Amino acid sequence: ELRRALAELGLREDETRARQLQFLRERVERNLSGLIGPQLARSMLTEPGAEVPEVRGAIVEEALERSRSRLHGLAAELNELRRLHRRVLLDLPIGACSLGAEREVRLWNARLAEISGIAEEHALGEHLADLPAPWGPLLDRFAASGRNHDYKRRIGGDADRARWLNLHYEAVSQGSPDAQAILLVEDLSEQQRLETELAHSERLASIGIFAAGIAHEIGNPLTGISSLSQNLRDEADPQELRAGFDDILEQTRRIDDIVRSLLNFAHAGTEQLQRVSLDLADCVAEAVRLVRLSPNGRQMHFDTGELAQQTILADRGRLLQVLVNLLSNAADASAPGSRIQISAASEAGADGQSCVLRVRDDGCGIPDSALPRVFEPFFTTKDPGRGTGLGLPLVYNIVREHGGSVQIDSRAGAGTTVTVRIPQTFSTRASVA
Repeated sequence: ELRRALAELGLREDETRARQLQFLRERVERNLSGLIGPQLARSMLTEPGAEVPEVRGAIVEEALERSRSRLHGLAAELNELRRLHRRVLLDLPIGACSLGAEREVRLWNARLAEISGIAEEHALGEHLADLPAPWGPLLDRFAASGRNHDYKRRIGGDADRARWLNLHYEAVSQGSPDAQAILLVEDLSEQQRLETELAHSERLASIGIFAAGIAHEIGNPLTGISSLSQNLRDEADPQELRAGFDDILEQTRRIDDIVRSLLNFAHAGTEQLQRVSLDLADCVAEAVRLVRLSPNGRQMHFDTGELAQQTILADRGRLLQVLVNLLSNAADASAPGSRIQISAASEAGADGQSCVLRVRDDGCGIPDSALPRVFEPFFTTKDPGRGTGLGLPLVYNIVREHGGSVQIDSRAGAGTTVTVRIPQTFSTRASVA
């Protein structure tokens, strides 16, 4: 019976693939059932207490795929529908696999084989957890987590070889012994690299705007250092000398703060996201210091009185870019001498405790027709040559990486309030309003 089943399935005696061995066992059991009855046939092929994977549906499907018989009527229509559904999954431009009740792989499309490097014949019939690392453990943990989505999951080592994935899971048949699910894998690696390059380009553009202000900001302390040094050259009083040296050190610290802030801003976002607890007032002060280097920012009054003792769980470099973009936009939209208010509060929500940051200006506002498009890359309401249209899209992407949300309330001529909500515990959910 075993040789007959091997011949019927076109398999060799040294076959080791899990899916084919399941088919072989099912075929032998079916053949024996006709001779000795189904119960005795199953007991002969099953270890006491062992669970036997249900593969009858897969066997029927395989038989239909190989069959050359012409079906008629309703059977033909059902078979065409089955072929269509199968072809859709196999030809999807994103990775897709279907799973059985024990999370064994029943379908593994070409795109998923390309993304993972695991060929279809090596995946079919295997349990997710038994697939090669890192894919098997990653997909099995996600399928068992009870979540339907996992956004921007990073796998791999260094930035050049890392992959960024969106994972989606949906049960398609619940409560039956042959429960099945579909698992989708989107490869965002190229998109992530482009976003990183765009973010770096936006930072360089901002640094270009700040360049003129750097000479002004560094020029003042340098002039002070020069004057103090000349006075101290002929000073003999030890107390005056100490006071002069302290003043020189203070001026050098001012220069160091400006240069360090610029370097931090230039390098922001080049490494993997690292969320740490940050003093929000300190981060805002650094962002204000940078924005004051721009012509518009130098003329603004920044009100940061409502930031005392507020902390935020975020990546410092990326948070700095968010703050610089929001404050720069507020300064560009406001008249000289205007006030820009930065406030923050800790608020409880459906996803737990969050830090809610608000940047408010009394500038020109955003027209109603433009509001739905402000997060589109390269869309800007600024005059030609004054904006890249990348600031708000980058703000949205960075906040989304932190599991947070961005909301913009604005009226033309009445100012704008941007609300950034970042959870204090990591969440994969993100939204924009």
